[in-house]
Formats: sequence, structure tokens, C-alpha cells
Amino acid sequence: MNFALSFVLGVALCCTLAFSFDHRRRSKRDGTMISPSHICKYIPGLIRSQQRFCRRRPWLMTSLQKGLRQARTECKTRFSGANVRWNCSTSNEASVFAPILRSSSREAAFAWGISAAGIVVAVAHDCSNGLLGHCGCQQTDDSNAPSLESEVKQEQLLLEWTDCDDDIKAGIRYSKDFVVASMKGNSKMNIVQEHNANVGRRIVRQLIKENCKCHGTSGSCAIKSCWNTVPPMSAVGLALEASYRNATRVEVVQKTDNVYDFVPINSRAQFSKDDFIYEDESPTYCEADPRAFSLGTAGRDCNVTETGSGGCSFLCCGRGYKAITDVVNDRCNCHFALCCSVACKRCIRMRERHVCQ
Repeated sequence: MNFALSFVLGVALCCTLAFSFDHRRRSKRDGTMISPSHICKYIPGLIRSQQRFCRRRPWLMTSLQKGLRQARTECKTRFSGANVRWNCSTSNEASVFAPILRSSSREAAFAWGISAAGIVVAVAHDCSNGLLGHCGCQQTDDSNAPSLESEVKQEQLLLEWTDCDDDIKAGIRYSKDFVVASMKGNSKMNIVQEHNANVGRRIVRQLIKENCKCHGTSGSCAIKSCWNTVPPMSAVGLALEASYRNATRVEVVQKTDNVYDFVPINSRAQFSKDDFIYEDESPTYCEADPRAFSLGTAGRDCNVTETGSGGCSFLCCGRGYKAITDVVNDRCNCHFALCCSVACKRCIRMRERHVCQ
């Protein structure tokens, strides 16, 4: 993302957050109220339906940006190796709000799933931390909650009982709303991607972790409080990558106006509501193709010693590769100095790598 685009996005989102905390704040110049429609207009990448979503919930956009950025980072981490040609290119725009892959491929399934999951994680976490004014701690029915009749003083319990569940319900609700707003028109493709987005949200729910803390005098565990936290994106990405590998190709069959069936192309294939589905075979991603959001593999590092999907032959799509020699300045000959420090020399070495043509 270039500097100008980053600056505009940052300013717009900062204004959005400020508006959510004090929507009655007026401009010093002309005394007019700050309008969410003006804020949302200058956030790059939003289509018309996403702008409507933004105008209704301007206070949510900063959390959405964080969730989508974390999802994109995790996606690139998962698909950065030499054994995959797709490197998580999902849009021709730099903005994280840009509409995701307009296709029904296996890669689009992963992109929709991890984007929906990223929003759930970010919003649920920000809600429980009090960063959003329209949601908060998701207190549950707690048989483990501190009792006022316990031997521990009430004042001490009130100070210690500060942990609460991440607001997973709010995360899922707003994730659904934004994903629907991200879809253009009505099509079978949208039905498929809505299923895949639901897979991402369910994975987050399945990976929720319970944390517990003891309360009581002298460090005893007479009372234990427990709360749920959303998983890190690395755990979500790992689970969704497995769903990507096992995705099922289907045909979408319309039964009634609003009812669709997913029929596997392979009659012996089986899938559940936790599995990704797709309609179209993936492009090769060998060549740059803006229509398929493909960056191509030219310039990618490859492993010349590997064969099959992990080697240069696969990644370079038969175009060949070239060797590049880099000068690397590393620490070397390290040893302990005195009591507790490590002293090293700087060593220059030559490193050869191979790049697809």
C-alpha cells in the first residue's frame, strides 16, 4: 500500500473511531456535525453495500480493519512456501476492505473463510477489552463465579473478578453482516462463499479456549473463575488450511427460491458443514492474470533440490529458473564473554538461491 493510500485509510479510520465515542462532537470550522457518510466515503476499497454497513456502524470499522489485516497476514503465511503457486492474492487493491476473490475456486473458499474468522477474532477480543461501545464482556452463567458468602472478603473478590469471556456472539454477528455486505448481487457463487465464511466462523467457535484463575486467601484455590478466549489466528489458519486441502467440489442445485443443495461432483465424496466447498477448478496461478487476482510465480524463490510440488519445476511452471548469489552478513564464532554476555564476530558469506523466470 502506498503512502497516500495508507494515510487516507488511517485518517478515515481514526475519524471513525472518534465519531463512535462522541457523535455529537462538532467541527470547529463550521459547527456542523461529523457525518458517518463522509467518513465511510473516504475509506478505500468499500463497495456500495459495505459503505452502507459502515454508515450504520462506523464505530466498528477499526476492529474490522484489524481482523481483515490479521487474516490476510495469516493467509500469506500459510501460502508462502515453494509448494504452492497461489500466494494469497485475493484482490487487485491494496485496501483490506477490497472485495475478496470473485470466483468459486478452492482458494476463494479459503479467503472467505479466513476473512470471516479474522473479523470474529478481532471484534470478540475488542468487545471484551472495552474498545467498542456497543458490546462488551460476555458474562456467562457462572457457577464458578466468586460467591459473596465465601470466606474471601467481598472487596477482594470484586477486584479480582475482572475477567470475562470474549464476546464471540458479537464477533459472529458482525462478521456475518459484513461478509453479506461484501457480496455483489445474488448468485450461486454467493451461496457457496457464505457457506465457506460460516466454516471460518465455526472453526473459531470450536477453538475457543478456557482460561481459569484461582481466588482465595494465601493463594489458595477455594474459588476458581474461568472465562473463554478466542484462538490466535495461527491456530485458526492451521485448521482452515486442513479444510482447504480437503475441500470438496460441488454443483449448486436450486430446489426452491431460497433453498439450495450442494451436490458433490464425485458421488462418493462426503463433506460436512465444517468443510470448504467450491464449484470451479483453480487456475494454474502460473502467469499474472488480474482477472483471477493471480500475481504469477515469476520472481518467486524455489527449491532446486526438491522434486514434485516442492521444487522449481512445479513452482516455475516449466519456464525455468535462474541462480542468484547474495552476500550475507551474519554473526559467527560466538562465545560467552565474562559472566553473562555473548560476543560474536561478523562473517560475510555467499548464499545461492534460485528464482523462477
